[in-house]
This record gives sequence, C-alpha cells and structure tokens, in this order.
Amino acid sequence: MRPWPALLCVAFLLPVPAGGQPVTRRAFVDATHASGGAVLDLKPADFQITEAGAVCDVSSATLTQRPTRIVLMVDATDAVRQPIGQIRTAITTFLEAVDAENEMMFVTVAGTLQIRVAPTKDRAAMIKAARNLFGTSGASTMYRHVDDIFHRFGQTTGQRPVFVLVTAERYESTENINPQEIKHISDHFIARGGTLHSIRLRPTTAQTLRGGNVTALPVTQIVARDTGGAYTDTSPAGLLETLQRLADVINSAHASAAMVYEVEYTGPQIKGRKPTVPDVRVDREGIQLKVFASP
Repeated sequence: MRPWPALLCVAFLLPVPAGGQPVTRRAFVDATHASGGAVLDLKPADFQITEAGAVCDVSSATLTQRPTRIVLMVDATDAVRQPIGQIRTAITTFLEAVDAENEMMFVTVAGTLQIRVAPTKDRAAMIKAARNLFGTSGASTMYRHVDDIFHRFGQTTGQRPVFVLVTAERYESTENINPQEIKHISDHFIARGGTLHSIRLRPTTAQTLRGGNVTALPVTQIVARDTGGAYTDTSPAGLLETLQRLADVINSAHASAAMVYEVEYTGPQIKGRKPTVPDVRVDREGIQLKVFASP
C-alpha cells in the first residue's frame, strides 16, 4: 500500500464514555481540493481514521449539509424591563420563523448567565421561554458570557455554531478590554465555521467613560463583524423587523451551506485520560480535510 499523503486536518473531539467496548461515533468532514473546490466523490473506503493508536472501522460516508446549532442569548437586565412586551413578541416571531430543522437553545444574561432551554428541536419550549422573559437588575459583560457558552455548547458538537444576541451592551473603554481576548473569541467561531449575530438595543441614556479611547463598536458587534455576522443597533420597536430579516439570513445560509461528509466509524473508548484527537485522512493526493466530531 502506498503511504497516505500529508493532509491538512483540523479535528474537534468530544469525550467518549468510559468502558471496554468500542463505540460508534460520527464526524462531519469538509473535503476540498487545494484550489478550494469541494470533493464530492469520496467513498467510505477512501477514509482512514485512527484514534488513540487504534485503526477505526469506517462504516459510512454520506454527503449532507452540516447541521446548525443556534444559540439565542438575550440581555435580561433593566434595559429590557420597560419594553419587555415588544421584545417578547420580536423574539417569539424570530423563533417561529427560523427553520425547524435547526437545533436551538435559549440563554439569558443579567449579572449571571441562565440556560433557559438546553439544546433542542422543541420549538414550543423555546417560544414558552421567550414569552416568560422578563428584565431584572444586574450588569453583564456579554462577550465573556458568549465565550463561556461557546466553550460549553459551541465547540463540543459537530454542529455549526450560530449565536444570535439581543443585547443592551455599551461601548467599552480600550483600557478595560484585551484585544487578544476578543480575537480569541472570534477565532474560535471562525475555526468551527460559526457565526455570531449581534443586535443591540439602542440605549436611552448617555454613556460616560473614564479613561482610554472608545472601542469602534460594542465588543460583541466586533465579534459579529469578524465572523461575518450581522450587527446593528435598533429600538425595541424596530427589533421585530430586524429579527425577521435575520431569520431570513439564517435560513438562507442553512439552505445554501456546502455539502460535507457525515462519516460514521467505530472507535475505542478511552478510560482514565483525555481523548486523543482522531487522525482522519483519505488515500488520495491533493485533498484537504477539516473535521468536526460529534457524539
């Protein structure tokens, strides 16, 4: 057998359960030529996967669209208390408009972060949570909560992470932020093919900053810009139309997403140590792979 060619392979792995029996897993594999064009004729036998030093048995490789996980994060501080009726209506309409194939979760932030609905395709549960939304006291550094949720729910799945923020955040003093920290957040989204959209409710009071220059945008809008997402300011009255347009953008992006391979394989269970990164290759010259692993 001729040696496998060297390939670009970026992989993300979920922990596997403890035990002695092999476990069937799946991964989404984006295969492209060096020129950037998609490779659409690979078969299961073309894939070679090793994990923890063991050769895995590849049972199928099917072309599909990579599924999406949409994380809806809503600022639930005092800024939403007065216009709460308009905000509930806008968010409910958005949830009804987004394609039901997409998995979603609902998070609110008001000082502390609360997961209102864990990742699900149960849209009724999401709508119920939106209708029960209320504003409360508390200050939030939204971008740090975004980073937290991304690490817990964005990079632990093979699904493409899409974050939608409804935020009341303000501009930051450059003395209070670390540009590398912001770049770190954006880079994580980009590495997983993800996007962040940031819709900011326009503040009704003037902002005063002490020291330093003012950021070009509120921080989550910087992340949205850098990940190719939408970012805009709106009033509570304008939120409904803004989120309706965003739902159309998300649905269109999902419908036109590039085809990837959903590869199913049997690999070893790993006990007593962190999972190793699976090595995914194809026995063909000039193909680059990017791999997103899921349970």
